[in-house]
Amino acid sequence: MILSSLLIPLVGLFASIYSTQPGAFASYLPFAVISYSSAGTMLKMASDKIDRMEKERKLS
Repeated sequence: MILSSLLIPLVGLFASIYSTQPGAFASYLPFAVISYSSAGTMLKMASDKIDRMEKERKLS
């Protein structure tokens, strides 16, 4: 899920860069920024969960 949330906006950015429609890149850029920030949040949450699991393992 995290991989798809990173790859889909990247493919969209390349498509909008090479699009013949004027303004395609500017209209797609906010979506890519939001997608990457949410992917970063997911990675942070996963990292925190792994850290908690490791701490619980050490305590027991």
